[in-house]
Amino acid sequence: MITIQLDKERHFEYSMASVREFKKLTGKNILSDKDLRDIGENRDPDEITALIFVGLTHEDSGLTIEQLFPLLKFEVLADALEKAFQAIAAIKKGKTDPLSNAGPSAS
Repeated sequence: MITIQLDKERHFEYSMASVREFKKLTGKNILSDKDLRDIGENRDPDEITALIFVGLTHEDSGLTIEQLFPLLKFEVLADALEKAFQAIAAIKKGKTDPLSNAGPSAS
């Protein structure tokens, strides 16, 4: 897990639940290279916060996106976004992706 220091030490973890939640919040798919690139280039504060938020809720189900906004001070924002991208990149490289070996079985 990738760690970030906000109000306390928190850990990024993305799952299909977080992918789904991000899509509900933004209309974008974090598994899509194009959508992920757009997030990095556009620097939309709602999308950036949503990306970080869905990666943190696995360990704090009471955390709301509104609570996260003030925790993302400018001095930690670049680091938080970079670490979120690292956590997603690990999934996309198949390190933690349950679909990376999916497909028809050779029987």
